Amino acid sequence: MKLFLNVKIIENSYDFKPGLTFQNVICTDLDNYSSPEVVATALKAIEVSDSLFAYFELCESSHSGSILKVIQVLISYKHPLQINYSGKSDSLEKLVSRLGGKPIKKDELEPAISSFFS
Repeated sequence: MKLFLNVKIIENSYDFKPGLTFQNVICTDLDNYSSPEVVATALKAIEVSDSLFAYFELCESSHSGSILKVIQVLISYKHPLQINYSGKSDSLEKLVSRLGGKPIKKDELEPAISSFFS
């Protein structure tokens, strides 16, 4: 299963913007306010996927919430993986960078995802 994981660090729990979708790719959105059930579902999707593109939208002025659980799982991911991020958060940027994450401009995201899964 191909998985696109969109992880958002948002300032409040009322930020409802639709996520990206791609043909033949399972897409899931997760944020720092996600319920334990949503986080567990995302972690299970990571576990059963055979390739993963993770995109982190960072925000300095907010807490990481349960996002650290996702980062811990990504550390031991054994299949093809690409991680990109945008935004600013000193602490999370360091963690994501240690996983091999690279900054990306939002307008470059969709072509990068399509290229990864082609």
